[in-house]
Amino acid sequence: ENLQKLSNVYVEMGHLYRNWDATSKALEYLMQADNLKMQLDLYDERIETLEEISTIYEDDGNFEKLIENGMLLQSLYDKSNNHAKQIAILKKVSKAYNKLKLFEQALNTHLKILALCKSENNKLEEAYALNEIGYIYKSLEDYNKSLGYFLNFLILCKELRMDNYHFQQYSEALLIIGEIYQNLG
Repeated sequence: ENLQKLSNVYVEMGHLYRNWDATSKALEYLMQADNLKMQLDLYDERIETLEEISTIYEDDGNFEKLIENGMLLQSLYDKSNNHAKQIAILKKVSKAYNKLKLFEQALNTHLKILALCKSENNKLEEAYALNEIGYIYKSLEDYNKSLGYFLNFLILCKELRMDNYHFQQYSEALLIIGEIYQNLG
């Protein structure tokens, strides 16, 4: 019980330091809290702490640490079958890979997102995933695959009755498809 209280104090200290823009000190306390929560098997509280750590890494642009922490969170979400949170953290991880220009890893991460969306029949998230995969293939200069994913994105948007008025990415995808056709000749 005392260790649980101590872990909660560490979390509060982490919050205070984060509010004071002292993120390295905030991370220090949050990591100590995470270690205690792991020892005490406080699963839900540990997830909350790791989510906060991920947000700090994302805000600080520490993409390597964001990826590492994000994959840990994803494995915890996987155990609880929380697909919505899995998708959210995998999006952050994929974005971090993109920032680091690790496009193959970003692609693999987004393919996982796409599989989760399909298994949950989450058409809106599936559309976002198809769009992102199209961009990743474009970054990899695989224009044929990029084109295929963008076209599938547009088809799904039509099924969802979402056009450029409802979905900003719709118009952008149309422009990108034009660019791809120019690159393909």
